[in-house]
Amino acid sequence: MNARADALMRHAVELQRRDQRPQAIAAYQQALALAPQAPDGWYNLGYLLNAENRFAEALEKIAPGARSKAGGL
Repeated sequence: MNARADALMRHAVELQRRDQRPQAIAAYQQALALAPQAPDGWYNLGYLLNAENRFAEALEKIAPGARSKAGGL
């Protein structure tokens, strides 16, 4: 992961910890645009979208992270 994506991911985690969901969602989206291979980022984004009742989007975002962690299944 490049330095910019890593910084955005850390920022997203901090926003999520503070329960600033819309801002965390935006930060995860920016980070994942730069580093789409980050399964934890996809999972966290999906988790937040689910918490915002954006269920279809949540499922779309969680799936890549789950596949990556499962070895590409």
